[in-house]
Amino acid sequence: MKNIFSRKIYFTERFKKRHALRFHMSLILLATVCTGFLATRTMLALQLDNVMVRYPLAVLIAYLVFFLFVKSWLRFVIPVPAVRARTTGADVSDIITGIPVSGSPAGNAPEWGGGGFSG
Repeated sequence: MKNIFSRKIYFTERFKKRHALRFHMSLILLATVCTGFLATRTMLALQLDNVMVRYPLAVLIAYLVFFLFVKSWLRFVIPVPAVRARTTGADVSDIITGIPVSGSPAGNAPEWGGGGFSG
């Protein structure tokens, strides 16, 4: 158990040193607040004066933008894995090699075939 916790602490400390987490989160929150403010101002400019409609819409827009920024930040922070070679699909030989055949050289391979029903 101690090994797991030491790995977690090592990862956390290395991650903190590698990225300016507080700065990034501050930018995300600032952008979220500005988006909510701009959404409210835009709705006021569009003559939407009812605060019971305008406020929930502004909160919803800011909330969606917050998740968009967090998703963008995660794409920025998480390293991109190496591109894998694309294949067109499974080859016939890949499928055939997994099927045991009766009379195969492997002595412990199960045989396909009948069985009895003695109900």
